[in-house]
Amino acid sequence: MLKIILLSAAIAFDGILTHKLRSFLTMLGIIFGVTAVVAMLAIGAGAEQEILNRIAVMGINNIFVYDVRSVRASEVVKGQYISRGLSYDDVTSLYELVGPYATVIPVQDKTTPVYFMSYKGETKVVATTERYYKALSLKMKEGRFINNLDTAGSQIAVIGGGLYARLKREGEVLGQPIRLRDQWYTVVGVIESKSVGVKKDDNMDYEDFNYNIYVPIDSAIIENPDVLSSEVSRIIVSCHDKELVGKVGVIVERILLRHHRELRDFKIVIPEELLKQHRETQRIFDIVLGCIAGISLLVGGIGIMNIMLASILERTKEIGLCRALGAKKIEIRLQFLLEAVLLTILGGLLGIVLAFIITTIITVFWHMPTKVTMISCVLSFSISALVGIVFGYVPAKQAGDMNPIDALRYE
Repeated sequence: MLKIILLSAAIAFDGILTHKLRSFLTMLGIIFGVTAVVAMLAIGAGAEQEILNRIAVMGINNIFVYDVRSVRASEVVKGQYISRGLSYDDVTSLYELVGPYATVIPVQDKTTPVYFMSYKGETKVVATTERYYKALSLKMKEGRFINNLDTAGSQIAVIGGGLYARLKREGEVLGQPIRLRDQWYTVVGVIESKSVGVKKDDNMDYEDFNYNIYVPIDSAIIENPDVLSSEVSRIIVSCHDKELVGKVGVIVERILLRHHRELRDFKIVIPEELLKQHRETQRIFDIVLGCIAGISLLVGGIGIMNIMLASILERTKEIGLCRALGAKKIEIRLQFLLEAVLLTILGGLLGIVLAFIITTIITVFWHMPTKVTMISCVLSFSISALVGIVFGYVPAKQAGDMNPIDALRYE
């Protein structure tokens, strides 16, 4: 039986090579269908990986509250109540109500001139507390982070690994003075470089931990130049249990709305909710592209069936001669079925190659992450083979059921 299968496959392959252009045009529907399937899954997997990277950076247990100054600015124009924005009173109230379930971390940051020996530049200075270190899962390369013993008079600073690498060219950094704007600080620690690998978007302000400088929250380096500035630029609420994130998020929103007299001059971002939203959007996206890919495969399968039926008519006498010489029905069916399957398999392989090319172009030119997986390739390859079996069966059966005498008489 194996010998018959191999011989039939060889004959089928020879038939495909004999009509190269016709075979290629027949495969186009399968090629585009498989390409759509693989590319769809690659884009979905890439987007999933990116959102997981974001969650890893910001923490699945964290809730981020950002100050939105533009809302207060619009209220000034209207002459209505002006909120002070996020304040230490908000931090205190949040701590009193959600303290047993979460850690509340105030953060104030600002881009500031930095001077170290002959180095001059600008970077973000983040004024916060020691709890920030644990909430964002940072690691120390050298020295220590800010702690509770660092008071307002403690002019100490912790720098990111990327900035440390730059300053290291000037000389020893740890334990040395560094000037932020017009104040001097002593570098007491260096944070280990952290690969972020995500882009900023409208939902979350991703930090570049590698180039930040961290100082105690009471440091005078952060100033409020006008009435619209908030006392803290953001608040991080780090829940002790991931299951409580949603409930704590609702409480945080209600507290802040009450404190700000229903003026929503803040934005609450919950990474876990972003993940859920992304997956829901991705599901709809997969359904739409899946339907498009399915239609392409259906059209490709119909095209293969049509070509196979036409091929049977062309080779009617050949079929009759084979039957007259002793070929069985199953051998004739197998030959034509294998030809249909080979067409779809070759189309599937070309579709996978084309999907690799397309996803690479998307990644390089549109900077959209893609990830072609082995599962997607195997799935699409299996689907293409199945299409060949399904749509090749009817022509193969018709060929095998031909009456040898009628076939030999066919003109």
